[in-house]
Amino acid sequence: MLALALSGVTKRWPTTRYSRPPETSLCDLVIRLRRWAEADWSLLVRLNAPEMTEHVGGPETDDALRRRRERYLAAAYSDTESVFCFTAVLEPDGVAVGNVNLWEREWQGEPVFEMGWGVLRQQ
Repeated sequence: MLALALSGVTKRWPTTRYSRPPETSLCDLVIRLRRWAEADWSLLVRLNAPEMTEHVGGPETDDALRRRRERYLAAAYSDTESVFCFTAVLEPDGVAVGNVNLWEREWQGEPVFEMGWGVLRQQ
């Protein structure tokens, strides 16, 4: 079983002549992770945009994107998979703003979890 808890995160922003504290700190934002769902298709399409995928080989074809959706759905609701697919939701509005995926792999002879994520640009 995978348990993921995010709480008590504090980010201190340095104040120098090159940077200043943001209007809203990370502590003011609430991001909830929920299982990937069929309704997240439009989010996946938006995450597949050229500007979102330029560093990972570019956008996928429609067929490849449909296969990705099926893999995400299968992983999100499987008790035996070693892949976990979540949608990042900005609260309190419940707006899907990205995805977070974890998968098991081997690194330097040891089992580890690797993570990939995507967050939409602010509109």
